[in-house]
Amino acid sequence: MLISGTPSIQITPGATVRIGDNVVLNSNDRGYHAAMYAPVKLLAAKPGAVISIGPNTQVFGSCFHAYDAITIGKNCLIAANTNIFDAHGHKLSFDDVSNRVRTTGAPADA
Repeated sequence: MLISGTPSIQITPGATVRIGDNVVLNSNDRGYHAAMYAPVKLLAAKPGAVISIGPNTQVFGSCFHAYDAITIGKNCLIAANTNIFDAHGHKLSFDDVSNRVRTTGAPADA
């Protein structure tokens, strides 16, 4: 694995991040052909969540946020500023909409 710059990797107890051989996690904007607004972020947010990145894959300044599972195959190229989520982050509609920022919207409570 090659890490350029400083990624943010947050793994909740009981969650898993699997990174295959020859994976590149690039959080360094220098020399990259487009604007990269943030470092690579891997967030396995709930117990049992899995982020799996296959071999020979390159990830540039992107966010993977898993409540359940995100699987990236082999030989993939994920461009800067891509966001991949397996949940919507908060509930979309309920009685007190101002409270939506305090909900998770995870598959279990969606």
